[in-house]
Amino acid sequence: MAAPAAAQSVQFNAVAQSEIGYGTNPFLAPGLTEGSIFSSLSIAPNLIYQTARSTTTLQGKYSRDSYLHDFGHTDSGNIGFVRADRFTQFLSQTLTANFQTTNRDTITDPTVAPLPRCTSGMMATCPATMGKPAMWRIWLSAW
Repeated sequence: MAAPAAAQSVQFNAVAQSEIGYGTNPFLAPGLTEGSIFSSLSIAPNLIYQTARSTTTLQGKYSRDSYLHDFGHTDSGNIGFVRADRFTQFLSQTLTANFQTTNRDTITDPTVAPLPRCTSGMMATCPATMGKPAMWRIWLSAW
């Protein structure tokens, strides 16, 4: 007679979180001293397969942080795989793989952006800047 099969279980769970708050210069942008209201939302699902001697987990997470003004938003995602096997009371192994990515869409206030410079190389029509010396000055200022 064959031995009874070991119990196996499959579980799914997901954790969702949200937050609203106030942040002061979260990306350390130069020149910005004001803060902004932000919202944060994340969801993290897990799929777990368990036997008497092993556990396999597939996990993921997505989160988004959004700011009302000045700072834009950040999206991040993560997916992971964990396999844990128990061979004896003293011997086990764990295999882990993980991938994470982030996309930051930062908005900078125009008052702190660098001042624009004329580097087009076009000659001006003003008599004081007409001619080749003015053209060379413009080209050299671009370097």
